Amino acid sequence: MSSYCSVESVVYLDSIGLIEWPEHHVVIADEGLPQDILSKLPDPILVPAGEQLKSLASVGELAERVLARRSSRPLVIVAVGGGSVGDAVGFLASTLWRGVDLWHIPTTLLAMVDSAHGGKTAVNLGFAKNQIGTFYPAEKILIISEILAELPMPQRREGLAELIKGLWLDDAAALDRYDEVARDLAHAPFAQIEAPMIELLRAAIEVKYRIVARDPHEKLGVRTFLNFGHTVAHALELEFKIPHGLAVGWGMMAAAKVSSEFELDPESARRLAQHVEPILEPITGMLQRLDFDRFDALLKRDKKTIDRALRSVLLRAPGDPVVTREVTSTQWFDALTEVYSEWLDRPRRIEWAAPRDTSIAIEASKSELNRALVIAALRPGETEVIGYSLADDVVRARVALAELSRASGEATVHVGLGGTTFRFLLAAAALRDAPTRLLAEPKLLSRPHGALFDALREAGAGVEEIDGGILVTPIASRDVISASVRVDESSQYVSAMAMLASGGARVELTLMTDAEGGFAREQVASARYFEMTLDLLRDAGVESTWDGARVVLTPRDVHGDATLEAHADASSAAVWSVARFLGAPVEVSNLSYPSRQADSVLPDLLTQIRSGGADEVVEIDLHGAPDLLPVLSAAAVFSPAAVRFTRVAHARIKESNRIDDLAAAYERVGLVVTTHEDGLEVAAGVQTPAEGRWPVFDDHRLAMTGALVAMYASIEVEEPWVVAKSYPRFWADYQLAGGVFGG
Repeated sequence: MSSYCSVESVVYLDSIGLIEWPEHHVVIADEGLPQDILSKLPDPILVPAGEQLKSLASVGELAERVLARRSSRPLVIVAVGGGSVGDAVGFLASTLWRGVDLWHIPTTLLAMVDSAHGGKTAVNLGFAKNQIGTFYPAEKILIISEILAELPMPQRREGLAELIKGLWLDDAAALDRYDEVARDLAHAPFAQIEAPMIELLRAAIEVKYRIVARDPHEKLGVRTFLNFGHTVAHALELEFKIPHGLAVGWGMMAAAKVSSEFELDPESARRLAQHVEPILEPITGMLQRLDFDRFDALLKRDKKTIDRALRSVLLRAPGDPVVTREVTSTQWFDALTEVYSEWLDRPRRIEWAAPRDTSIAIEASKSELNRALVIAALRPGETEVIGYSLADDVVRARVALAELSRASGEATVHVGLGGTTFRFLLAAAALRDAPTRLLAEPKLLSRPHGALFDALREAGAGVEEIDGGILVTPIASRDVISASVRVDESSQYVSAMAMLASGGARVELTLMTDAEGGFAREQVASARYFEMTLDLLRDAGVESTWDGARVVLTPRDVHGDATLEAHADASSAAVWSVARFLGAPVEVSNLSYPSRQADSVLPDLLTQIRSGGADEVVEIDLHGAPDLLPVLSAAAVFSPAAVRFTRVAHARIKESNRIDDLAAAYERVGLVVTTHEDGLEVAAGVQTPAEGRWPVFDDHRLAMTGALVAMYASIEVEEPWVVAKSYPRFWADYQLAGGVFGG
């Protein structure tokens, strides 16, 4: 049984096949690990990772499974997984027969550098985390390069936060090495960074053991140094439910700022920020949702507050931490919001200098997910939504729907800049039993929504413009909901109205494509998106008929169980498909065709551009897929063919005026496209951009188009993080594909 905590207990191996398993062992492994890892473990007990594992009931059930394998000493329990598996299995090992031998095989970088070492184990009590635990160091911790190589890139970046923290706490010499590889560690394929990764991982682990050895049971205050960056991090985790590593990254950015206001020299503060920046991502709604009072309350809930005094860990110099009670929550709040705002707004120099042969996995479509989330919220029956995305629009939809679900009376939610989020939530609010205030950014409110307002009013809802948003009062009579809705500006209006049927009402809609009430099906804007809505409603138990101008939706099985699946986002994948078309060796690994997403037509459109000659104009009708205009325009600019994009006038009322703003952006870098009433045109011949500033007009798709321009010239992109609206990890994937993003 283990009674020590020493760096000598850490063993580094290249592969799982090199492990010399103890004779009397029971392996407990995370069931979510890749199959090629699980297949190499000897008869593991599989458990679901996560906080649900960290309960006394779960540990008791796990103990019974272990005892069914081996009911007497000797026994070595081997934990294979991330932090939650290590916590729960470590607690089990410390209490089973008053302690049995424990090995850890951490499978996340976060666990490899931090939680597997130091001997802390814990389980939760209800929603209160880590309330019951022990100090019980593992007898052996195995760090396996093969497992590191399998890590998804976001998990690697999450673990780098704790690695950076460790080096800055007690290994100033290793920071010189980190200077050389900071961006590559966060973005390059593992084969290219394996040697420095293992070298710096060793250094960070040794730091943790040096600190823990001075204060093994957390009684002297020395072990508190390991909370560097965590003062702010825990508040962000609680409020925004973001990954621990990302929260620690932002915590260290704030700590660099606060430390520089005490003793840390400005150059060291800048250096720390340069180490952390490559692992950062934006936090949806942070500046809008986190006010000082809320932040202060979150800090006071943290375990680092003793007798109402906040303990903060700062740096006096690299490798020289200090614990202080002199920093107020106001100072932390000001530092966090200042560094976040500066980071968010700063233009970045981008260049696709050395494209890599890269495969990229895309998150689920925000268009499908937002529809699925609203349908699930309105359905009386149980609904499982399959698909994952951190896109701002999706996160805001999830948060808003959760808030509306919890509210028993009048509710207020903020939807940011997302058009689908805003319009779909208007419909969801109309089926509540109390008024709802939907607040949004001014730019979103200035976009056209009148057709949806009119349709909701005709259906019996109240829709009133208020300061900063819209007040919706519910529809009173819900057996049959009838309305007329214009569909020539956007299909989102009719999609929002159709989703009312998932609440149990029969919905009868009359479609219009002009002000006099006439209808022509070919004038329906982005009709594929409405068909996507009908398809998801069908999966939710709503039958539909679309006969000319009349759409009827009839609930058949909205009280039963249903599964709604959102597939990989064809809109996000489009930028990589165009990059490949232009010669970059990049591909999307998880995109499937055919798809119900409108942008899945991209391969056919690229084929048209490729086949065009200099003596003819390729005409591309984008009425059904207007979101493809920005990236397709780049394909045309850098191809020999003359291309004319038509029937896409409604792109002028997207996040930006995509037609005129695209032309203005191209002009800023010396490229020429010609606008016309119905779209834009690119003349024959391959154009060459000049270095310059690429404006994005607060439009995520224009920002991604800038990355295609950067295949041919180094440019500076304004507002780069606007991509978070649909694809928050775009710049990380861009760097994985060989792009340079910085400055």
